[in-house]
Amino acid sequence: MERLQAMSAASVGVYEAMRGLCRVYRVADARTGRVGGVYVWADEEHREANLGSPTVAQIPEVYAVHGDVEIRRFRIDASMSDR
Repeated sequence: MERLQAMSAASVGVYEAMRGLCRVYRVADARTGRVGGVYVWADEEHREANLGSPTVAQIPEVYAVHGDVEIRRFRIDASMSDR
């Protein structure tokens, strides 16, 4: 969990500057040590623009990733609100 907390704290400013990013949820598997995130974008255009950015290209180096960075795209057809 320390790695997850360090990732989140170190990247807050970077994520605040990303246009179209609505939410970030950090996820971790304590059993395997895998960490990652779920990113919710305003639309596919903003998402794709970010995936081609230098920020994403630097993930392996910045976070000392062992192996490949896995990126999956999902479409959300409905939204829920806590209001």
